[in-house]
Amino acid sequence: MNQARALGEWWYSVLRTPIHKIYASDLKRAHSTAIQLVTPRTSLPDPDKHPLACPPIHTTPLIREQHFGIAEGKRWSAGPVSKKKEQQQQRRRASAHDDGGRLVDPEDAVEVEVYETIRNRHDRFTSGESLDDLALRAEDAVERLVWPHLDDAIAIAHHHSDTAAGTNTNGVEGVEVDGRPRENGGVDVEVEGGLEYHVVIVSHGLCISELVAAILRRSANAGATAGV
Repeated sequence: MNQARALGEWWYSVLRTPIHKIYASDLKRAHSTAIQLVTPRTSLPDPDKHPLACPPIHTTPLIREQHFGIAEGKRWSAGPVSKKKEQQQQRRRASAHDDGGRLVDPEDAVEVEVYETIRNRHDRFTSGESLDDLALRAEDAVERLVWPHLDDAIAIAHHHSDTAAGTNTNGVEGVEVDGRPRENGGVDVEVEGGLEYHVVIVSHGLCISELVAAILRRSANAGATAGV
């Protein structure tokens, strides 16, 4: 959490980066991280009154971590489960009895579920997701949460270029930079926050990997040049 708050402070105090949209997984750890990212901005007025204010955090299950079904929250093994599971169970049974063979801790005698790590993209645990399933969910998230904002980014860029355009004292069309007219026009004007549109997504390790891959695939297919 300290790292998330430090990053949020850097975005706000050093880079002066506006946040136009912020989405977080509806799992507690991701939502708590999102809160820390925007904490330096919480005392600012709403976005209509302050360009560095932050919009509300939208939570969504679309960017949850991969779901492991029956293996969720259980022990995993990097090697074959049968041998390791047998050895582990022998140790637990031994610790559950005293020297006279009497049961002293019933919980320690209970068999522990251990699941072998899946090493490919298509297999899944019962009721869970494979990496391929997660990739499809990530693509859906990109289509719903990221790509629609490209239109917003383009509209803001056009608005900045239109409002910055003016006429200098010589009657030559240009744009103003720091209050001074600039000749030859162009859209590389200096405005607070720049011309970028910033969408923040707070998710989890495996899901983030698939989200990045989905954005890169979508960008390559569309030939996109806008930065989101």
